[in-house]
Amino acid sequence: MKILVIIIGISFVNIYSQQENYITDLHQKLLSIPNLSVKSIDADSHFSEAFEIFIFQPLDHLNPNNGPKFTQRIYLHHIDFDKPMVMETDGYAINSKRKTELANILKCNELIVEHRYFGESKPDSMIWKYLNTAQAAADHNRIVEIFKPIYNSKWINTGISKGGQTTIFFKYYYPNAVDVWVPYVAPLNLEQEDHRLNAFFEKVGTEDCREKIKKNFRGLCWKTEIQFYHC
Repeated sequence: MKILVIIIGISFVNIYSQQENYITDLHQKLLSIPNLSVKSIDADSHFSEAFEIFIFQPLDHLNPNNGPKFTQRIYLHHIDFDKPMVMETDGYAINSKRKTELANILKCNELIVEHRYFGESKPDSMIWKYLNTAQAAADHNRIVEIFKPIYNSKWINTGISKGGQTTIFFKYYYPNAVDVWVPYVAPLNLEQEDHRLNAFFEKVGTEDCREKIKKNFRGLCWKTEIQFYHC
């Protein structure tokens, strides 16, 4: 009886060990890609697998071999290799809980991409001249090139607000990188303080409505002890 219990116990240990050491086909594919740091994470109920990935990127894509590098964080949420890929290019930092509307509608894979110089995607040396639309678009193009051999169905790039801007600029610099581009509420600023906004706010709605908004906003500024320009 004792021998039987020992044998059953050993069998359970072996099965558990095999499960712990099991690596999926996708995980193996990711581990085979050079210059990627890959960590399996808990997947949302919409997806079968999820990974936090850090990709080594050139800080200056015009000097990719000899210049400084940084690691850019992305989250991969997987359903099926044959499904489309939605790549959301964010304008700031990201978290693993983000889900895109398009991936939910299409029931497909998604990549959530953190913007350079934000979150965990900061270089060791903050050389600000490399924080521009061309370098960010080059980051995104390199990510597409890396993952397209794994996901060779249709690709969609999307983003919201500043992320929508990254979608527009990605389309501008790399017009053939993906199949579809869907920017959400993406402002297109012409300068640091875009005076077109003032002209718009002076005409939108009724004069009475505009005055009520100004009055309430000024009150909010003083109540919170925050003073804004033009309050």
